[in-house]
This record gives sequence, structure tokens and C-alpha cells, in this order.
Amino acid sequence: MKKILAVVLTLAMIVLLVACNNQGETDTTNNTTIETTNKETTTSPDVTEEVTTTEEETTTVNPADITYTIELTGTSFSPESNLYKIAYATVRGSDNSVSQGCILIEWNTDGDTAEFIDVYKDYVGTEFPIVGIGRGVLVNKSTDENGLVHLNTVHVKKVVIPSTVLEIREDAFGLMSQIETLELNEGLLKICKFAFEGLQNLKELNLPSTLKVIDNSAFFGCSSIKTLVIPESVTEIGDGAFLGCKSLETITIPERFKDRINLIFGVLPSNVVINYTSGN
Repeated sequence: MKKILAVVLTLAMIVLLVACNNQGETDTTNNTTIETTNKETTTSPDVTEEVTTTEEETTTVNPADITYTIELTGTSFSPESNLYKIAYATVRGSDNSVSQGCILIEWNTDGDTAEFIDVYKDYVGTEFPIVGIGRGVLVNKSTDENGLVHLNTVHVKKVVIPSTVLEIREDAFGLMSQIETLELNEGLLKICKFAFEGLQNLKELNLPSTLKVIDNSAFFGCSSIKTLVIPESVTEIGDGAFLGCKSLETITIPERFKDRINLIFGVLPSNVVINYTSGN
């Protein structure tokens, strides 16, 4: 009897062990399935992100998406004809690139007018808007028989600034006394120090409604201007901006500059008529 009971207990133990093993295998299979599912879930977004990153890099380096602006600087070369001349220029790209080059300045056929082109196209058709005009763009450079370099101002009577120009830099047209007409188009924001100093024959000056800053001595010594209208857009006028403009007869200026009249114009003759605008 004891032997029979022992055999039964042994068989029961075997059955229990087999059942435990089967449950363990089932758990292991389930765990494996879960792990595989998790791996598939995390892998999919990673692949998508890699594809997106590749597209962004391609767009960033695409030259067609880069825009450029030109700042005219430095001394120009002697023109080969009266139709154009060449000036040094700084080209700035929206990708933070900076390079030096040259640009053509257009002239009319009689040689009396210097009309700066508003957009320059290079040999592949890329456009470069001119945003700044600096010192020396209307100066010819020549070398004599002794190898000495001479700088001579171009004898033009009229200068036309395109609407793409935001700033006229220091000494850009200083001491060019032959200029009689200055055409400053809408879009100009700032006229820097001595930009038009000493233009003794400048008779008419029309300042654009976009102008905000007229710096110190910007029109110092422009002794032939008779009428001056400073637009309401101007928020800053530097000391001596119109000092030496001794032919002035009528001045129209925003009222906020009333207390600085002597600093801006110097001592004016008693017959000068000053009209203050309130901006309303």
C-alpha cells in the first residue's frame, strides 16, 4: 500500500513539474513578444526623424535660397566710357557669407548724371540689391607716369539714389561741389556724418518720407540750398547737420527739434522763416 501511495505521489509531482515548465515557456514567449513590439514601436519614429533631418540639410545648403545685398564702398576705377564705371562693393549673403567684388554704376549718355542701379545681376543672374553707399564711389583712381595714384572726383551734376538704399555712409559724396541736384528716393533711412558735406552748388534738396536719421554735419556747407523741408519721419538730427547752409530762406521742421535749432543750423539770419510741424 505504501508503495502504491509513493508511486501516486511521484506521478503527481511529475505532473506539477510539467505544468510549471509549460507556464514558464508561455511567460517567456509573451515577454519576448512584448519586447519585440516595443522595439518596433521605437524604431519607426527614429527612421522618420532621419528622413526629416536629411531634407532640412538639403534645403539649408541650396544656393537658390540664399539672398544677397550690396554695400558700395571704396574708390572706383576710371570709367572706360561715359556710360558706366566700376566701384568696389561688399556683398553680404543671408547665409552670413561676406565677399568683396565690383559693381557697375550706370550713367546717362551726356555724362552729367550718376544713376546708381538698384539691383545688380551677376553672370548667373543672381540679384544683389544695393543697400548702402559709402565713401569714394564717385571718385576716379588714376596712376601717372611716375606711378603715383591720384584720386579725382567725377564731375557729375546730378546723383540719383535708388529706393533699395537704406543708408548713405560717411563722406559718401563729401566735397563734390559740382553736384547741383540730389535725388533721394523713398526707402532711405539714414544719412551719416559728412555724407553730403560741401556740396556748394546743391540748390534743391528733397528728403524722403522714410528718412529717420540725419547725422552730424551731414549737409555741412551746402551753401546754395534755399528751401528745406524735414519730414515728420525724422527722429534724430545731429549737431551741425545743416551748419553753413547760409542761403536758407525757409525751413520746415518737426516741432520736437525747436529747442535744438541753433545746434542743427547754427545762428540763422533773422529773415529766415521757420515753420514747425506738429505731426498731427
